[in-house]
Amino acid sequence: MEGVSDGTWLTVSRKLYEEGPDARTPVHFASYGDPVFDRIVDHLNSFDLPSCVRRLSVQVPGLDGVEMVAYVALTRSDTGLVTPRLVTRWEDVQGLQLAEDAELLSEQVEPFRAQLTALAEAEYQAYRAVQRVERYNLKAAHAHAAFELLVMHALLRERAKYAGDDAFFSAVIEDVRSLYKEREVIRAIQLPAGVLRELAPYLLFDAQVPQVGPDASAPVPRVLAYAGIDAARRVVDGAKIRKSQQYIDSMMARIQRTAQEHASKALRL
Repeated sequence: MEGVSDGTWLTVSRKLYEEGPDARTPVHFASYGDPVFDRIVDHLNSFDLPSCVRRLSVQVPGLDGVEMVAYVALTRSDTGLVTPRLVTRWEDVQGLQLAEDAELLSEQVEPFRAQLTALAEAEYQAYRAVQRVERYNLKAAHAHAAFELLVMHALLRERAKYAGDDAFFSAVIEDVRSLYKEREVIRAIQLPAGVLRELAPYLLFDAQVPQVGPDASAPVPRVLAYAGIDAARRVVDGAKIRKSQQYIDSMMARIQRTAQEHASKALRL
């Protein structure tokens, strides 16, 4: 075969591929990307299929650009009966006798399309699950990011009542942090119940959301508070405003908007 020298070793054995028959003999692995294997595939594909065989391919549901390929062949039994058969694996050709003098028609191939699609769905089910898991993780990440900022907004709002309208964000956020020096948990109140009702299934922390009413509350443990403090500071730092102009009211509004953006992204996924 052109491009493949005599005596070339090709294997599907990982042990033989890694160790080889001896130290001097190179071994190629029978997989796409290996130059010897690709050359063999190109060589085999250069032959026309007999009239009794047709290639059949279907798109894998849920995976763009991925297809499964099989062949439909007219076979002849020992009694001379000619019937079409779907060939999807090596075992399917064991004992197969082609009806080489017959022609396979399109209407004989199409009934196997649904069978091949069902095989593709079963074969790639785990791959489709990866996409669902990834989407769920993104949804949970945005939901939790929204929750962190919502509880921090609530805690800042309560402390800002004592700080005055001209208080700076940095002072109020430190005031919130100082509350946790002696307390493990502080309850955040007047959280938006409508949003939390939809985000609650994806949160890592408990949010006590009533079935009716506009307000909810949540216990905020220290670990959640510190995460919320860091998240709020990132939001404020992203505003690129001088600290001397970071008044608590305007920064709280920014934190609330960012929380709403995360919530909206979570609900769209």
